[in-house]
Amino acid sequence: MSISQFEVPKISVVIPLYNKVRHIKRALDSVLSQTYQDFEVIVVNDGSTDGSEKVVQEYTDPRIRLINQENSGPGAARNRGIKEADNELIAFLDADDEYLPDFLKTVQGLFAKYPGCGAFGTAYIAANRNLRIRIGVKEPIWEGVLENYFRSFRNRRFCLSSVAVPKCVFKRVGDFYSGLDRGEDADIACRIALKYAIAYSTRAGAVIYGDAENKSRLRESIYDYSKVIAAIDYALASRDFRDSVRKSDLLGFRAMWYTNLILRSLKYKHISEARTYLRKAFPPGRYFLRWFIALLITYLPKPLIDMLIKIKEK
Repeated sequence: MSISQFEVPKISVVIPLYNKVRHIKRALDSVLSQTYQDFEVIVVNDGSTDGSEKVVQEYTDPRIRLINQENSGPGAARNRGIKEADNELIAFLDADDEYLPDFLKTVQGLFAKYPGCGAFGTAYIAANRNLRIRIGVKEPIWEGVLENYFRSFRNRRFCLSSVAVPKCVFKRVGDFYSGLDRGEDADIACRIALKYAIAYSTRAGAVIYGDAENKSRLRESIYDYSKVIAAIDYALASRDFRDSVRKSDLLGFRAMWYTNLILRSLKYKHISEARTYLRKAFPPGRYFLRWFIALLITYLPKPLIDMLIKIKEK
């Protein structure tokens, strides 16, 4: 069944919850405050040990459902939420983020205008650990279809807390990988974009926060983007991607992820990992300079590497 065969659907909001007792109320309140009210909320408590589920239990709104499971990771929690959802359009919200009031109205409107797309996203606002705000995308207000996600991805146009996906799309591209601690959102976005165009609005629809304790502890971990790279490698080998996507776009996208892994490895002094990624990365086209600079940096003294990383982050 194709996406276009559905009428404009109601929305199911899936919230994976693991030890976010200080944040989950903010997330739930932001959903209940939406200007579009035809939704259900599925909170999947992924084995929290801090009493997060008790905060959810205090809500009496019948649209909120709490599902408890043993800790299996954010991907598994989202998959459980998708499976339990009664509605066709699935919106995602991390338990430490929040929606802006018009988010659900915006993605529902995008679905109505562009029903053949595989995802419906908006810009977002990001706040770091010190709650300093920065805008995810700085553009005039615009909405439409991103025919080539891989060419525009470097602008980080949307995040998992600012996107909705039709349930039928997961039947074609597969579920979230359950074994990843980080990077499962990048992987699913890549697999969707290989098969579908993406509808998008530059109007910010969510605020994402970096101050959660369990999120902060992951800062020095290396993102597992192996699944993203594997998806691109498979698409290139089988030529299984949309006509509007070019091979050079996918090669550049693949090189960009390798470069991100290299730079992050350098930041946290994982020099051997950085060189491993460099050996695997292919430096095509416009990403060659970044690749070559990263290669040179791995051979610099560590104090100089630290200085360069600090300069980059200013």
